[in-house]
Amino acid sequence: MLIFTFANKLKLKKHHVTSLLFFTLIFLSGCSKLWNREIDCTSFSLYDEMYWFPFPNGHQFAVKNSADDSLVFSKVDNYIWHTSGYTTDTGCGCSDRSGQLLTVGNDSIWFNTEMNYIENNLPQRIETIGLVWQGRRTVFTEGERTDKDSLHIQNLVVNDIRKYDLPASTDSLAPRTIYTGLHAGLLRIVLQNGNVWEASTPIVCAVAVSDFNYNEGWCD
Repeated sequence: MLIFTFANKLKLKKHHVTSLLFFTLIFLSGCSKLWNREIDCTSFSLYDEMYWFPFPNGHQFAVKNSADDSLVFSKVDNYIWHTSGYTTDTGCGCSDRSGQLLTVGNDSIWFNTEMNYIENNLPQRIETIGLVWQGRRTVFTEGERTDKDSLHIQNLVVNDIRKYDLPASTDSLAPRTIYTGLHAGLLRIVLQNGNVWEASTPIVCAVAVSDFNYNEGWCD
């Protein structure tokens, strides 16, 4: 009798476990319809890119200092990658990347931005401006940035200026401060030793998405 009762209890326990697993699978199957959704990302719009160089690839950018030394950079890359949408529960999200690159010999000027967000959350934007200047690599971020009303360059006054300023360092030839202007790009570079390089012929022209090599795609 005891053996029979124990066997019945064991069967009942197994039945409860089986039922629990069955309903769990149904629940997960129903929830998967909520997890795997298609989310449209916000259309790409320019922000930091409006402070980059407005001219097309192949165009040259010349800077000179007070000793009349000069460097002439060529623009070689100008791109935007936009995530148009994504499928949830895949590790994807809305992600935009953009970049611009100018070079002369082994030296370069580059701009990068990256923006990431999920659904209606506020986007996280990261901006970096890098210079390899006479072999010395320096990176500026929005953490070093302050805003100025205007800057006088050559015979031109450029409005809406961003100034990036790094702490002093022992490398006297490394860039310490840079200035960028709305629709003008990089305008002035100040080295750690105080030597100033400025755009020889600054160009102010509205920047548009169509100026970039634009691509987009879906993430799933």
